[in-house]
Amino acid sequence: MTELYSPQTVIDIKDCPLDALHIFATNKEVDEHNRTTVAALHTDFVNVKAQDYAKDPTTGEMIKTGGFKGNKRDLPDCIQAAHGVRIMILRNLDVEDGLVNGTFGTIANIVTGQQDGQTTVTMIGLQLDNPTAGQRFRKKIQGQSDNLVYIERTEENMSRKGAVRRQFPMKLAFACTAHKVQGMTMESAVVSLKRVFEPGMAYVALSRTTSLQGLHITDFDEKKIYADPEITAAMQNMNLASFERTRPLLQHVKLADGTVQNLTIVHHNTQGLPSHIEDLKCHQMTDSF
Repeated sequence: MTELYSPQTVIDIKDCPLDALHIFATNKEVDEHNRTTVAALHTDFVNVKAQDYAKDPTTGEMIKTGGFKGNKRDLPDCIQAAHGVRIMILRNLDVEDGLVNGTFGTIANIVTGQQDGQTTVTMIGLQLDNPTAGQRFRKKIQGQSDNLVYIERTEENMSRKGAVRRQFPMKLAFACTAHKVQGMTMESAVVSLKRVFEPGMAYVALSRTTSLQGLHITDFDEKKIYADPEITAAMQNMNLASFERTRPLLQHVKLADGTVQNLTIVHHNTQGLPSHIEDLKCHQMTDSF
């Protein structure tokens, strides 16, 4: 297996590029890498704490609390924000506008204001990796347009009964899990195989980069690269399609008016379609779809 990779591919994590997305198997590894990276690269970060509220059992009024410990389904307890920090959006804010769960970007501006007599972060300006996304969220700050996508806090019920949280729907994204990057394509990535725990996970992580030169592997173990036995068995039971049976699909299509056209069949997985729809619109074979 190792012969498939160049000597520069399998390396120690200390020698990996910090600006490349790091892909791990578990959330624990992701959180640890995000914390250490933001502390190493951005010593001037601001802790943006969630604003938590609980219902008063007597009056029914929502009272601001000192903060709850949220679980993985809740918005983050705290976001370490600074200019240049990589983030990922956690909620579908505007599907048509491309602001969806899993959208990547970089913090480029932090807007503060007064709330209850204290200075607090009111908006975070993002430079999204997809430049066409978030058109409706671009705002003028202090009368000037900087073409950034500005995100405000969202409010939602917490998993804790009766608790409500107001927080920016984003998290640090110097690293992500293999599950989260499925369907994505990038120029470079650092992949750790240390805690891979299910079939196909290693394949998903290792196949994200556009070239072998952009792939960096740590904790390499070829036993971590394996397929689901049921899928392997199903593939072996599939009949091979003969050329004679498929050749009619490759012929020109003759229309009723006598003109001849090629038949184009396009397959695309639905998970990656939103991020690649503009690519399909620009491709010469699919621009008319």
